[in-house]
Amino acid sequence: MNKVIRRFFVAAGALLALAGSGGSGAQAQVGVERPLSVQAGVFLPIDRFVRAGSDDALLMVEVRYTVQNLITSNSITVLSAGYTRSQDFLMAPITLAQIFRNSPIPGTGAYYGAGIGIYITDLDIPDTSGRTKNLFGGFLMAGMNFSQGRAFAEAKYHIVNQYDTKQVDGLQLSVGARF
Repeated sequence: MNKVIRRFFVAAGALLALAGSGGSGAQAQVGVERPLSVQAGVFLPIDRFVRAGSDDALLMVEVRYTVQNLITSNSITVLSAGYTRSQDFLMAPITLAQIFRNSPIPGTGAYYGAGIGIYITDLDIPDTSGRTKNLFGGFLMAGMNFSQGRAFAEAKYHIVNQYDTKQVDGLQLSVGARF
């Protein structure tokens, strides 16, 4: 697990440095947030059998694109695709989410939201089929923006249908940059 945590911090530092290098003149327009973001972090599965087939902490990456900016509700609709894999476990969620901002200025302050989607999942451990399955799931999330919205940190809890008799739910902790 130490190797995974070290890689997470290296990736986090690189993303924050990339986000901070955008120059001081690259401020977001009022009512508009940068549409594309990339994030990296760790996924922490809750089920002990999933952890036994993979690890306690798995590296994850996610790409997110804003498909709608709702100024009246101070929220955005985003489409995202993520990926995490280690040994005998793979999960690739494709989700649609609504994110509400705490601040009236896009790219500043805290935000929270929820999403639903399909979780492409493969778990090859005893008492499972070992086949790739498309599971329905969703998540709850909260995050904080930094560097005029160019960088952010986020916590997301995934709630996914069971894979055979195993729970593939877990906590995702990540940092990201917007472009």
